[in-house]
Amino acid sequence: MFSPEWISAASAVLALLIVAISVHAALRQLELIRISTQSATFLSLVQLNQSERVLAALAFIYDGNLERLCDELGDAATPEEMWERGGPAFPALFFYESVGACVMYKMLDAEIAFGTFNVSGLWKKSARFIRFYRKVAARPEALDKLEALTAMLQTHHEPEWPRMPEESSLPS
Repeated sequence: MFSPEWISAASAVLALLIVAISVHAALRQLELIRISTQSATFLSLVQLNQSERVLAALAFIYDGNLERLCDELGDAATPEEMWERGGPAFPALFFYESVGACVMYKMLDAEIAFGTFNVSGLWKKSARFIRFYRKVAARPEALDKLEALTAMLQTHHEPEWPRMPEESSLPS
């Protein structure tokens, strides 16, 4: 009834189907592992972002202290002096450097980072200090992941979130 060629072809097709299903299941499992890893990374970053040290460092930066420090130090700055006087800002700068590293190495999606952490605000307040520190300390790579994260933000487009209608058009 069935020739050996037909039986062989049917078994080959069945084997390919089983391999395809297995590959799909493996890829889905990897995606779920990535999501769980990303969730753990995100929660750790959120907790760290709310720590006293990072909040104090953000307050120090947003109060304009780094800009004043660059003006005060001028051309006679040393790396030690910048580290000592700008020290209160470093917990926040290193935190955002860590966020940048997590995004660069695909541990955290950029959309999550951009939606949760104020990258551009921090960069605007600290870019001059960071560039000045790189020059004075001869460390061009210092805080480069923070800068890369900010550059990525320039090309990022926020999604259009649904909005509720105005109060006057809501049903009673």
